Amino acid sequence: MKIRTGFVSNSSSSSFIIIKGKPNEASIENANSLVVACLRSNSTLSIPNEDLGEDRFGWHGSFNYFGDKLNFCAIQIIGIRDVLKDNRLEMLDMRINDMKDLPFKHDWKKYFAMLKNVCREYLNLEVKLNNNTDGYIDHQSCAYEGQCMEMFESKDALVSFLFNSSSSIECRNDNEEDD
Repeated sequence: MKIRTGFVSNSSSSSFIIIKGKPNEASIENANSLVVACLRSNSTLSIPNEDLGEDRFGWHGSFNYFGDKLNFCAIQIIGIRDVLKDNRLEMLDMRINDMKDLPFKHDWKKYFAMLKNVCREYLNLEVKLNNNTDGYIDHQSCAYEGQCMEMFESKDALVSFLFNSSSSIECRNDNEEDD
């Protein structure tokens, strides 16, 4: 049996979200610089986008860069959308109690609208969902499992998650050695 230390989980692999404090100007400026570099000649940024940052959230890592977090949000939204599109609503219905604090339950369009509005307000950026992505979130940490959606509890939570470098995504599993 593996004894876990320093990581909260009841699963062999899982992730969690840390949201701290208010956004700060330096984080917003860094996010803006990254976005400008990724836009090239397009006026709309397709997300998730591997040029922004990490787009594969598996068994290990700590991710606190704006691009990583923006990609994570987009992948969570796409996950909910695709479960609904494939008529697998029972997967979400089983997890709805885990999502009880979320304002929109499994209405992916409202989460995406919130994300679009924050990107527009803070970065003057238009975003669209990238339907041709290889990005993923480990199955035990994804939205359709009712996990890692705290950033969508409110606009303030989303802004703090994206624009505060102390906010992060933490991924771990049982297969790694303790430090």
